[in-house]
Amino acid sequence: MNITAIHHKPFFHEGTIEEALRESGAEITYFRAWEDDLDRIDPMDKNPMVFFGGPMGVYQADLFPFLTKEIKILETRLTNDLPTMGVCLGAQMMAKALGSEVYKGKQGPEIGWQEIKINEAGMKTPARHLDTSKTKMIQWHGDTFDFPKDATLLASSELYTNQIYSYGKNAIAMQCHPEVNEKILEYWILIGGFSDLAKTGQNLPEFRKQTEDYMGALKAQTKLFVHEWLDTILGKKEDAA
Repeated sequence: MNITAIHHKPFFHEGTIEEALRESGAEITYFRAWEDDLDRIDPMDKNPMVFFGGPMGVYQADLFPFLTKEIKILETRLTNDLPTMGVCLGAQMMAKALGSEVYKGKQGPEIGWQEIKINEAGMKTPARHLDTSKTKMIQWHGDTFDFPKDATLLASSELYTNQIYSYGKNAIAMQCHPEVNEKILEYWILIGGFSDLAKTGQNLPEFRKQTEDYMGALKAQTKLFVHEWLDTILGKKEDAA
């Protein structure tokens, strides 16, 4: 199995999601969206494809033309129910590909260690591993989106309803960041995240202490989520137990 991963920031590692994909035996082909030729990607590739996060907004395609190409790829994949995962920006691009609008969230940025609640539909999917009863979750976004038509909502947070959703049998999108590890968070802090924390009333020492307390559970639950998602889309598991 060869998984295509599309990145939108120079920190060229996607943490626990990447680790779980490799543990499954997958080979990963990487694309840096801002410099690689996205025309090399076959939208009809039956292998899983993962669209990761980034600092730009979906509505900034005039500044970042690669977003338009990615959305077209996603339109094809979602129409054909091909295995696709979107994280943060990736989830927003999926919503755009499904006809929804993406915009600055009226409730302001959602940043730091938060809780997400998996709903009844989500508890029947691999997303159940990310419920607040099992782990805290990292949020780091200011944008949100209208909920896509014919998608299924799987999880919400107190601030933003649209956190995790599925589309068809094989696509899942997450506004939150289950992929993070300690190194990723420190990188985000170094490039300005400490200012984002301050703007939302948080301080860096407290955030680092929360990371120390919560990261182990998030890593473990994210791996359970990714492995079960792969089993589901590959036909090894029909339904979540």
